[in-house]
This record gives sequence, C-alpha cells and structure tokens, in this order.
Amino acid sequence: MLLAHVAVVAILVVLTGWALQFHFEAPPVPLVWPASAVALAAAYRLGGSAVVTVGLAVAVIHMLREADPLAAALLAVGTGGGGWIGAWLFRRWRFDAGFARVRDVGILLVVGAGAAAVLSALAASLGMAGFSTGFSETFRLCWIADTMGVLLVAPMLLSARRPAHIDPETLGWLIGVPAVVYAIYAGGLPEMLALPASYGVFPLVMLLALRRSVPVVALVLVGVAFIAISCTAMEKGPFVQADMRPNMLALHAHLAMLVLTGLLLGASRNEHVEAETRAREHLRMLARAGRISALSTMAAGIAHEINQPLCAVQSYAQSAQRLVKRNAPAAELDSVLERIVRSTDKAAAIVRRMRGFLRGESMSRAAHDLNELVGEAADLVRPECRRQRVELVLDRAQRPLPVRVDAVEIEQVVVNLVQNALESMPERESGESGRWVCVATSLASAQMIELRISDSGPGLPDGDTAALFEPLSGGRHGSGLGLPIVRSIVEAHGGEIRASNGPGGGAEFCIYLAAASAAGEKGND
Repeated sequence: MLLAHVAVVAILVVLTGWALQFHFEAPPVPLVWPASAVALAAAYRLGGSAVVTVGLAVAVIHMLREADPLAAALLAVGTGGGGWIGAWLFRRWRFDAGFARVRDVGILLVVGAGAAAVLSALAASLGMAGFSTGFSETFRLCWIADTMGVLLVAPMLLSARRPAHIDPETLGWLIGVPAVVYAIYAGGLPEMLALPASYGVFPLVMLLALRRSVPVVALVLVGVAFIAISCTAMEKGPFVQADMRPNMLALHAHLAMLVLTGLLLGASRNEHVEAETRAREHLRMLARAGRISALSTMAAGIAHEINQPLCAVQSYAQSAQRLVKRNAPAAELDSVLERIVRSTDKAAAIVRRMRGFLRGESMSRAAHDLNELVGEAADLVRPECRRQRVELVLDRAQRPLPVRVDAVEIEQVVVNLVQNALESMPERESGESGRWVCVATSLASAQMIELRISDSGPGLPDGDTAALFEPLSGGRHGSGLGLPIVRSIVEAHGGEIRASNGPGGGAEFCIYLAAASAAGEKGND
C-alpha cells in the first residue's frame, strides 16, 4: 500500500508538472488539470486514504510554486473531495473500471464532469479569484481543465493493468498513432491540410478500439492528447489561428470527441465479446440439458443394455463356482473367468459412454474420424431403437472422414436427430413393414463431409423448414430444444444443416462439415 501511495504521488507530480507549463492567458488556469483524474482513480482503486495523499501532494506542489497557502489548501480539499465523492458514486452505480459496458463511459462522463470536476473547479476558483467579478470566468476555465483532465487521464489510470506481455501489434499501435499525431501537430503540414488531417486520427482510434483492449486505447489516447496540447500551446498545429493564437477550446472539443469515440467503441466491443461468451455458455447449458433429456428418454434401453453383460457375469460366476466345487481343470476355469472379464468390460464401456456423453465438459476440438463418432453415438441410441423395434442402419463411408470438431457435441447432434426420428414415427401396426433410421456419412467434396440422418417416418410438414430450428417448435413429444441445439452446434463448427423430405417420404437432415485439413486452414480450432 505504501508503494501504491508513492506511485500515486509520482504520477501526480509528473502530470501536474507537465500541465502547469501550459495555461490560458487570463486567468492563468492550466489547459488541463490532471490532479482530479488522479484523485478519482486513486480513491476508487486504493480507497479513502488515497484522497489524503493526493490532497497533501496537491497542496505541497502549489506551495512550492509560491501559491497562497489558503488557495493551496482550498485546491487540495476540492481535488481530494471531488475524487472521494466520485469514487463513492462509481461504487454506488457499479462502475466497471475496465469499461466493459457503454454505460460505464456514461458514468465516467457524468461523475468526471460533475462531482470531481465541479468540486475541484469551485475550490480552485475560490482560491484564485475569490468572490470577485472574475469568479465565473475562472470557474468556467477551471471546470474545462478538470473535465478534460478526467476524460484524458482517468480512463488510463482506472483501467491500467499489469500486462503479461506486449505483442508487436500493440507496440505498433502505442508508437504509431502518437507518431502520426506528432506529424500532424508539429507544424510540418501546410495550414490548409493540417486541420483535415487532424480528423484522420479518428479512423485510427476507431480501428484501435476494435482490435485492442480499453487499457491500450486509453494509453494511446493519453499520448495523443499530450502531443496535441503541447504542440498547440507552442503555437503549432491545426488549431493555431491566423493571428497565432491557439484555439484551445476547439482543441479540447476535438480531443473530447476523440476520447469518447475510442472509449465508446472499446466498451461496445467488450459488450459484444461478453454477449458472445454468454451465448456460448448458454449453448453449453442447453447442450447439457439436451444430453440429460436424451439419456432420460433412452434410460430404459440403456438399462436393458447394461443388464445383458451383468446377467452374463452372474451366469459365468455361477459356472465358475460349480467348476471350483468339482475341482475342474484350470483351463476350463480360465475360460469362464475370461468371459466374465469381457462382460464387465462391456458394461464398463457402456457406462463410460454415458458419462462422457452426459458431462461433455471439454469443449475442445481435435481431429476425429466422423465414422467413429457416428459409431459411438449409435451405441448410445441403439438400445432405444431396439426397445421401439426400429432398425438403426449405419451407412458409413469406406474411407476415414477426418473432421476437426468437439467429439461429444457431434455425437449429441446424431443422438438428437435419431431421437427426433424415433419420436416422429407412429407405432407399428400389424402387417406394416419395418421402421428404420439411417445414419450415413460420405465425402461431399474435397473440402466438405456430409452427415445424413433419414428415417421412414411421416416426413416434415409443408412450409418453411427453417422454422423447425426455432426454439419450442418441436413436436408434441419433444422439448422443442433438440433441433435448435443441433443447429447451434453445427453452426458453431462452421457447418451447415439442411432439412427436407427424402425420396421415400421420410425426413432427411443433411449436415455439412469442413474436412479436417480445410478446417485447420480456416483456423476453426
């Protein structure tokens, strides 16, 4: 904590030392006053004790510049008090220092231009002008200086995090954008080109906000502001008028719009990323619910499937007991024990398949043979097919079909579609031909692999097949989530699903996935 307070004082000394070099002509108010931003960020990140540190540092800085002790004390109280109230409002309004939402930018604007800037400007105006006729003009300029300090410096201090590493692109942005601004403001451009060129920084900041995090954007914006203000105060750049008087208020408006553009775009990008993350998490929850629902439906068949090896184990164990009682040769006993081991392995494999399908927590994509995934899924649904007396036909390609996918999710696609096919089939009447579900794989092209599930049911209803994939649009036996989950999984893998009626009248779902080599080239992993 002591080191943190020392760092706050160091930052305050550096920033105010720079700011005090540039000021309005009359009254001599700094163009930007960053002490309010330091007080706000320090109080929010370190607590109320930082307010005392900032206030004392501000007072000492002004006393060293031979300021009136009362004015220095007023400024210290106003700066620290504004930071304390601003930090309290931040916490009350649940401000996110990482600017994860657009509303956080609005909160910074309200708090910075309101509580922090107003209190600091009021104290400074009283110390400089008292209640004289110049109070209103002094207060106006002090409020502008404090507000600009908060907008320019506070985002950097609030969002600053220790970087794990700085990649070359980030380093390029940190150096490149300020270099462009320096080229515009240093006075090398003709007057008629300088002002239009200054607005060319906006696309750079917008692109930066869409590609990099808010802390990087805030750091670049501080560099841009320091260069622009310093050059303009030295009567260089596009905001210097014909009579060589810097138009600082126009520059302030320009920089404020630039900062708000970068922060708003960065916050919008964060909201978009967060929404995508929530959507993926929602998909995982739906997928797990779908797996539980599928296993619940198939529970009777799976119980029967496990019961078979368990009954075999019991039978073989009884045989082994009889062999032991009559002192049978070891070779006969070994054969029976081997059958017990095979039966237990079969039961364990069924349980492992169920647990892996139910949990599906890895969400990792790797190269798999689609034929093998279809076989694993078929082992899960085959007991239910037998129970309902539906023939499960596997028509797999003779060659391996490599795809880069999450194995559990693709197995769930097959399970959901087969389960939908079973639910759509009416009970078999006497004399009616057999019912079937076919799962086929094939190579659709050099880059695409096809997975087709068809059945002998009544087929799909007439109309827009896209409506089938909307939530809660399932049939009367389903939950209405099976097909939406299927489509979400397929599209998350960069694939496509199509629904139609087959030539024989049943429903047919065709799924197209990129082959493993093509998926790797697209960076799907």
